[in-house]
Amino acid sequence: MPAAAFPAPSEDALRVVDWVQTADQGVLAGVDRSRVAVLGASAGGYLALMVGLLLGAARVRAIVSLAGPATHHSGVRHEQLWRLRDGRALVPPVGLVSDCTPPVLCVHSVNDELVRPSESRAVVERVRASGSRADLYEFDGLGKQHGIWRAETDPPFLLGHLEDWIGAFLGEVLGGERAVL
Repeated sequence: MPAAAFPAPSEDALRVVDWVQTADQGVLAGVDRSRVAVLGASAGGYLALMVGLLLGAARVRAIVSLAGPATHHSGVRHEQLWRLRDGRALVPPVGLVSDCTPPVLCVHSVNDELVRPSESRAVVERVRASGSRADLYEFDGLGKQHGIWRAETDPPFLLGHLEDWIGAFLGEVLGGERAVL
């Protein structure tokens, strides 16, 4: 196990949101701190879900998860992902959905065998049942993994249609024009 085992990544991500919302104005001049969205892909999608669901709509205005694990049945083969440093079981993101959940967009390739599309479907179903907005964008991705990246780009860039979908969602829920990614 690495020295920074769970829940360190979630704790770090929570600190980032705290910093964005409380940092000196000079550092983030022009940033509207009332319009914070969290976004991540794969393990980052898991972190986006955890942070957004833990903080709720009072602090986070939108969550975007691209192929993020959300249940303990994700197909992810690493049991340590679902355990705290002391061995206690970790509550999965779907277990954190409440009536204070911000709008959620889940993006998933129907061909993903690394993190099954049922993960995103479970989040969307649970969020909708809570009364919050949840959108699901499923697409026919290349390959058997996440299929979200443009071929031969370094650093990797999202596929154009995914950028468009996410930008439109964020524009709607954050108020204003289409967000630029």
